[in-house]
Amino acid sequence: MKKKRFWKIIGSLAMVLVVVGASVGITWAALSGNVNASFNVTYTARNVHAIISGEYVTGSGDGPATGNATSLGQDLTFSGGEPTGTEQKFKETPDITLKTPDAYVEFHYTIQNLSDTDGFGVKLQLTGFDTASNLQVKYSSSTRTTTDGTTAQYLCTRSSLKNLYVTPQGNVKSVLDIGIRISLANPIKNATGTGECTIFLDSLAERPIGELFEESSKTFDAYSMNKILQQISGDANVNVSNMTAIDTLAKNKATSTDMIANYNKVNAASASNYSSANANYSALKNSDYSNIDYSVLADSYDAEILIELGGLFWTPVYLSQDDQENDILTLWLADNQQDVWSSRKRDEGEYYGFLNGALYSDWSANWLADHEMEKYPTNMYGTSYIRAVMLNNGGVYATSGTETATAEQSKNNVFALFTMEQSGLTEFFVTPEHVSWQKDGQSAKNQLSYEYDLANENWWNETTVNGFYGKYNYAGQEGNDAWKDDYLWLPSLTETGYDNSHIGIWETTTNQRKLMNMDQSVLGKFGSNNDSVTFNYSWLRSAYWDDSLGACDLGASGGLWHESHVSLSRAVRPALHLNLTAVAKSLAA
Repeated sequence: MKKKRFWKIIGSLAMVLVVVGASVGITWAALSGNVNASFNVTYTARNVHAIISGEYVTGSGDGPATGNATSLGQDLTFSGGEPTGTEQKFKETPDITLKTPDAYVEFHYTIQNLSDTDGFGVKLQLTGFDTASNLQVKYSSSTRTTTDGTTAQYLCTRSSLKNLYVTPQGNVKSVLDIGIRISLANPIKNATGTGECTIFLDSLAERPIGELFEESSKTFDAYSMNKILQQISGDANVNVSNMTAIDTLAKNKATSTDMIANYNKVNAASASNYSSANANYSALKNSDYSNIDYSVLADSYDAEILIELGGLFWTPVYLSQDDQENDILTLWLADNQQDVWSSRKRDEGEYYGFLNGALYSDWSANWLADHEMEKYPTNMYGTSYIRAVMLNNGGVYATSGTETATAEQSKNNVFALFTMEQSGLTEFFVTPEHVSWQKDGQSAKNQLSYEYDLANENWWNETTVNGFYGKYNYAGQEGNDAWKDDYLWLPSLTETGYDNSHIGIWETTTNQRKLMNMDQSVLGKFGSNNDSVTFNYSWLRSAYWDDSLGACDLGASGGLWHESHVSLSRAVRPALHLNLTAVAKSLAA
């Protein structure tokens, strides 16, 4: 899906860039930090009036490129009337060798003669490398004022490793410069495989959907919010001032399957516009959809929608209403590995940490007690370590069957923005206390055709004991319902489902359930836990049915579930309820 589940710019897909079209053939062979690269640059344009100049320069270190630049050959000229997919090639196809571990090559493109009224998008995509490739790409852009009157000044409204969207700024003329740096990510690791770099230049491209929430101003981005509303509803006329279609869907409840169908419906009109690009994207989707911008994908009919919120990527799984008839969009963290977590360490907490930007945690505070009559059963979610400490909800968590500790919320926690009220974001969340299908609407026995119901799925403390195995239902026990007040929570098995025949309340897809960036080549241990991290599973809040030792988890493939002892470390993917009604009111005011 699983646009920044984080930008890991290595492997089969490194980066995507849209406005002007280009294709670069790259051959890599690396030993001890050396890379031999052969580049063949072509461009694919759609409705673009442009003159493109190209050159490259080699260098080393992290500083700016130095040395003499070499031209790629005669300028490329597009009249804007070319058929979709028209390609032009530079004359030069240089052979480049990066001889030292910190060496790099930069390609510089100067774009002139673009329209002074239309915005445009640029996307860069690298494909064809094996999963162990050691490729790193960095992207930059800038404008230069000129007096030749051939170009308009452009503003980069979304400059990132994924894409660039630029809009004209009045009548001031300038030249747009784009730089792409290619280097080794790890100087002692080999890069292997044959790859292709593709740049699409498209004056009809839409501004990509970006981060929904601006932390500094504590406001939502209206453009991105409107686009998300259109995607989940399938109605291109929906916006924060016209929520009728969203209201109807939420009242009747829309599942992940419904929203994906709506997404494809609203994008169907533009499917042919990106047919050549989609051929490449579709082939990549099943390996790692986190690096694909689905805002330009209209013919991937099983594509999941990704939403960037608080610097993390989420997948929408359910649209419903709370007990105040607010429309709420339930978001599930798209993966436990996010690019913004790349610098996080293994010892973030006593029983949780990160490996290669992937979040893992013990469920309990590293203790087990198989006795349902304990005051605090080991696998009771309301008093779990993962809920109070790891997810930063704070409060009491059990350290044994009879003892507890109290956790304070931490502003340094990775989920502080989603759990601490001073952030401003929680104002737009709804807690499970106000969600009927989390109060008493879940039954693994009825909704998943499971043999028994599972503890922790409903927070209502008067849930009947019927349907449970023995006494493994914790309704009425102290602390059982504490999670009803949480902004961030682990989903249940009945919500997520566990295979394509048992899709749960949310009707999730395999891609939504699985871990997209699982790396089984690295193992680690957290705190006093002596058990190695298991990359195959991600925690749910549901307790196992016939003991108090285990909690349910989802397999990495997204097609099974399993029980793990709660003292073990597993991947963490929480969920939240976004109050669309409140967001719309804040933007429409």
